[in-house]
Amino acid sequence: MGDMKKQKFAQEFSIAQDGFHGHLYKPVKDDFPGKAVLVLGGGGVPYKSTQDIAEAFASQLGITALAVGYFGVKDAPKNIVRVPVEYVEKATDRLHAAGYGRVIAAGISKGAEYALVAASLLPQMNGVIALSPSCRVYMGVGGGISWVGASSWSYRGKELPYAAAPSAGWKAFRDSLWARELTFRPVYERANQNAGQDSLIPVEKIKGPVLLACSTPDSLWPSEEACNYMMARLDVNGFAWPHKALVYPYASHLLLPFDTAYGGLFRVGRHYPEECKKTIQQLRSEVLEWLKHC
Repeated sequence: MGDMKKQKFAQEFSIAQDGFHGHLYKPVKDDFPGKAVLVLGGGGVPYKSTQDIAEAFASQLGITALAVGYFGVKDAPKNIVRVPVEYVEKATDRLHAAGYGRVIAAGISKGAEYALVAASLLPQMNGVIALSPSCRVYMGVGGGISWVGASSWSYRGKELPYAAAPSAGWKAFRDSLWARELTFRPVYERANQNAGQDSLIPVEKIKGPVLLACSTPDSLWPSEEACNYMMARLDVNGFAWPHKALVYPYASHLLLPFDTAYGGLFRVGRHYPEECKKTIQQLRSEVLEWLKHC
């Protein structure tokens, strides 16, 4: 991942022993003592990518980072179907017990949805960085390109209300071929049309600062609309914590404050590579500044 210097994780955790699957990365020089980010990667990618993101937070941004695997790892659901919020709960408690006074959930894509859901339920979570987020709980994600008639998340043994749209995986694959980039956006737009209010994430219940970031040309789901909705919801409810939405015209769904090798999967990355690199730099500066004050 870009210029990241690889470093070994400091500690490993398992669901069987610790209640969550994870790997802790510590920076050589801790620029944010007493703070840690809990990293939740996106759907459709292996847990190794979550480890890479956590490692980058530690090596490039100088903050302790805990990668948490919530599907496709030992003892966790194989796919993103009724994934327990308790994984984040246990991981957050472990970081607090280790002396980190402030724990911020940092998620991308489906991981951003998970981060927002968890922070809205868990008062011990101290803030959220949500990259390419949703504002709703959506239907579960099955193997390959498929969606499941169940919630993505559960808490205390009960699945959370969710938005859903029946869709065949082959249609999404066909749409992606025609668009010449990965695109599942129509599926989620239909889910939004079918959705009830109970599927919306009550972001005003989060007990800390909220930083949202999205791409206008996001082809995987309508993250800009989600960010706009969440900002409005926070304002209407008199949210007492700092909250900000960053909207970038030159970025893909894979919006991270680090260089990745996946820009070519999306048209914006192929057509505007230099502008997309500038976006990464801008987002990196914003995240670093945010971490100072959250």
